[in-house]
Amino acid sequence: MKYLRADDIVIRGGVLRSPDELLEKLMNAEEIYGLAVLSVFIGRQLTHESLEAALRRICVVGNVRHGKIQIGRVETLTGAGFTFDKDESQGQAINHFHVKFPSPPSKSDASRFILAFIGPIPNPALSEVQMRKIRVDLNDQWANDCVPAAPRTLGQGISVGERVVVIDPEEPDVQYFATVSEVRADGVAILHVDWNSRQPTEPNDRSPVATLG
Repeated sequence: MKYLRADDIVIRGGVLRSPDELLEKLMNAEEIYGLAVLSVFIGRQLTHESLEAALRRICVVGNVRHGKIQIGRVETLTGAGFTFDKDESQGQAINHFHVKFPSPPSKSDASRFILAFIGPIPNPALSEVQMRKIRVDLNDQWANDCVPAAPRTLGQGISVGERVVVIDPEEPDVQYFATVSEVRADGVAILHVDWNSRQPTEPNDRSPVATLG
């Protein structure tokens, strides 16, 4: 997302709505990083997409693991005096932003930020019962931490924004989480891999079956 629009959705993870506790969090951030900022995830509701579907997609792309989320809009936050900086450093998601606060932040700033959001509500991304598992050649990396997946490895109904598990047949003992960033006309899916999500595979998933080529 190159430019933010007024009606873009802003998601923050968690249930915190205490100005005092939020101010403490901001002051700690300023002490550690030199900036009073808070993380949010921003996305755009697509045409013919329900709000719940948009929230789920934004949470999936952002790898938002909180059990509950709070929802705002760009125009509400900018109207309250806040600005945004896109931040993909240290493996952050492509839709991760920092909301910038004045320095030093005040309790009034914290209150205005809280009032810009509604919720908390359950994180719709956590409703996924089981993510599909796709075998890909993780050495075939494209730009921006993406890898291609051949149509025959995908199964039915894969869609942009879906979170999946990827396993390399050459290294079947480990898996990563990935997000579908594009499904091309030829059926190839482009998967954005979270390289920080490395974890052991389940024993049943360790068969080194070739899937590309």
